[in-house]
Amino acid sequence: MLHGINLEVAAEWNRRMLLQILRTSGQKTRRELAAVTGLSMPAIANIAGLLIKDGFVQESGRTSGNRGQPAIRLQMVKERAICIGVDVGSSRMRLVAVNLAGQVVHRRTQALDVADEAVVCATIVDAVAQLTASGIVDARKVIGVAVARCGSWIDHADRGSRHQRDR
Repeated sequence: MLHGINLEVAAEWNRRMLLQILRTSGQKTRRELAAVTGLSMPAIANIAGLLIKDGFVQESGRTSGNRGQPAIRLQMVKERAICIGVDVGSSRMRLVAVNLAGQVVHRRTQALDVADEAVVCATIVDAVAQLTASGIVDARKVIGVAVARCGSWIDHADRGSRHQRDR
């Protein structure tokens, strides 16, 4: 039986892998990336070229001291994208915006009435809109908003009857 591989999934995996290596190591040459990943030099050159074209990676200087032509170092452009995380607690909401290196670029905490799910969702949307409208975060750079909520949206009065049913 023949087994195939989804090339789009593999390409995305390889891009993410290179970004993760550059995020954690700071800078690497294409040859170093090939050694770490096991990918061929042409594959690394293609992936790096796409990441440079998309603005996620940039060339950051040349190595020195080796024979031949100096290798070019690559590094991630940490300011290229912003991720926003929202933590909804029992009485407050915490919002944090981080760059691709995981560095906090903005943090905010505000009181929140969590009794109504629709109010919570609207408050989150408003907070993100205010963050981008104020210019603190460039809306074009936001690549995702993640929301975490401890506990459940289920009314506490319902918990007792559910607990009885599950016995």
